Amino acid sequence: GDTNSHEDVFVRDLEAGVTTRVSVSGEGVQGDGYSSQASVSEDGRYVLVARVRSRGDNDGYSISIDGGGEVLLTRHTPPATLVGGEFGRSADQVFLGGNVERDLHAFGRVVVRDGAAGAFEVLAERPDAELSGFLINEQQTLAVLNWNIAGRSELSFYELGTNQHRTGKLALPADLAGLGEFSRDGTKLALVLSGSNAPADIWILNVPDGKLEQITRSPH
Repeated sequence: GDTNSHEDVFVRDLEAGVTTRVSVSGEGVQGDGYSSQASVSEDGRYVLVARVRSRGDNDGYSISIDGGGEVLLTRHTPPATLVGGEFGRSADQVFLGGNVERDLHAFGRVVVRDGAAGAFEVLAERPDAELSGFLINEQQTLAVLNWNIAGRSELSFYELGTNQHRTGKLALPADLAGLGEFSRDGTKLALVLSGSNAPADIWILNVPDGKLEQITRSPH
């Protein structure tokens, strides 16, 4: 049973009406720390789970929903933390935000071959900022990266097909940005922008030209 007094990850099969706890070890042993879910693979067979190893240190796992085992994605020398994860077009490629074997959080990927994960490959990093989150469009062609630079958010884009990091500065009208969702066609991105002099509001970014449109106008 679920007796570890910690947050766990469950997967609901909407067709079968069955709920399964997946944040357990390959032997079915429940963890002694908190777990959180980041992503489900496109084929619905795997779930990406972050497990707390100790305070300020966690690991990412790719777990087979049907009980086929798990793969440790972030083998590292403690400490390290994750700031998001998503599967690629297949479950063999996982995009992660983290500081695995490094000081600052960066955007990278791990490739799984023959049931074992390779090293964390850094795709985009900044010497003056830490990655606080990222989002990948449905087409798996573009990732938006949210950087924390001295307490202020800056966005950049990473072209997954060409492995190019577009670092042109996007002028945000507020200090802090929260990533929402890409539109189905990947041309628009919902953001929540806020700051000391600006209440939280929803904005839409037109990805091709970088223009922003304010959708809500909250009272200050």
